[in-house]
Amino acid sequence: MRDWLRALHDELRERGQPVVRVVVATVRGSAPREAGASMLVTPDGQRGTIGGGHLEFVAIAIARDLLTASAPAPRVDRFSLGASLGQCCGGIVELWFQRYDRIDLPFLARALAGRECGEAEVIEGGRLHTRDTAIHEGARGLDTLAAVLLPGPSGPRFYESIRS
Repeated sequence: MRDWLRALHDELRERGQPVVRVVVATVRGSAPREAGASMLVTPDGQRGTIGGGHLEFVAIAIARDLLTASAPAPRVDRFSLGASLGQCCGGIVELWFQRYDRIDLPFLARALAGRECGEAEVIEGGRLHTRDTAIHEGARGLDTLAAVLLPGPSGPRFYESIRS
């Protein structure tokens, strides 16, 4: 998905239903998609891809569960892309699942505006950052990657570029 931020904002604004965004947060070894690849999952469809196959099938099922849960927190699931998952890549991916609702529209609009004027380049935990600030906070991989997952004392922190 080329401009996930705009697609997410517009989906929420136009349909008003919750959306779960599934993002390839980390990749180790061979995988069908790179870190930052994402898809939007709605109650009746999906947009974008994280690589297809059984991994995507399982990710969609998890996302649909999050759509019906009451106020789920973002989560990270780790998948080995081997025979047990019906994948032959052999690598390991971590997927970030985050549910968005209409209440998130003002933040997403601020992110879009910040991106347009150059004040925001990275999103993390409901905060906007410049790339330099994010790298200073430890997301050093953002100089070459679209997404960086970092461990944190109260759970993982996910930094992601919002450049289109």
